[in-house]
Amino acid sequence: MTLLLSQNDVASLLRMRDCITVIERAFADYANGQAEIPLRISLAAPLKNGRGYFMPGSFAAENPSFGMKIVTEFAANKNVGLPSILGIVILLDTETGKPLAIMDGRHVTNIRTGAASGVAAKYLARKDASTVGIIGFGDQAQTQLWAMSEVRSIKRVRAYSPSASQKTKLIAEISEKIKAPVEIAADPEEACQDADIIILATNKPGPVIKGDWVKPGACVIAVGLHTQSFGELDTDTIAKAQLVVCDERSAALKESGDIIGALNTGVITEDQLINLGDIILARHSGRTSGDQITVYRSLGNAFQDLATASYVYGQAKENGIGVEFDF
Repeated sequence: MTLLLSQNDVASLLRMRDCITVIERAFADYANGQAEIPLRISLAAPLKNGRGYFMPGSFAAENPSFGMKIVTEFAANKNVGLPSILGIVILLDTETGKPLAIMDGRHVTNIRTGAASGVAAKYLARKDASTVGIIGFGDQAQTQLWAMSEVRSIKRVRAYSPSASQKTKLIAEISEKIKAPVEIAADPEEACQDADIIILATNKPGPVIKGDWVKPGACVIAVGLHTQSFGELDTDTIAKAQLVVCDERSAALKESGDIIGALNTGVITEDQLINLGDIILARHSGRTSGDQITVYRSLGNAFQDLATASYVYGQAKENGIGVEFDF
């Protein structure tokens, strides 16, 4: 039998605090070579009006998992009342290959992306970090700020987005969730001003930050749009950083335009690009002083999806949630 899990099912089973624990362990397992994760496959839809991203993987961790996440992006979906980004995760039995579960991928992606940023902040942000600036206020805003509040004592958030002022209900919900005021910034620079943690979560094709906006000791976390040609980070911010970290270096070298640009211009070298898992395992020292600027470039990786989906599946079976069906 295969278990079908809706978005509401996944949301009821996956708490941010638990997902941070799952993702931290997954980073360490991945760094220890317990996974086979090809680079994601990106394909244009037949009519060229959208794209699909196919992320397979095999994860031989404490709870082995095997499967694929499929994400689609169709900008025109808003015209037919659908989200522009949709997705599913297919989890397979590691002994027989039969499908164990098919679950909503949007919530898995949102929570695991936030959780990965939470893990990054745990190791890269100052212990006393209390102010957050966030540029972009879409689906990721809530989970990113939720994750920050799980690993640091957040006292204030400044958010900038062209549409942020129209999202008063979401702002109130986030403020209540993280127990800190969320203010609307007039522009991206104001959002970053004096922030201990700066989060970039945009869909803008190109840099959304300037190095001059980043104070000593800040941690910059970029989770938004990236291609081989561009990313959210500018070269000045990367140049100022004493530590540049990613979820997987080989993927960053092929998929992250901001990192690729910094490498091509000599701002950093490949040796300076550190995998977060190596910091978790103490193979690299990570943050060593309060004045260091640190950068985490999140690309998302199938090992994070598989670890999260495996956890959700286990919780669903334990709690009797979902619909069983037979192919």
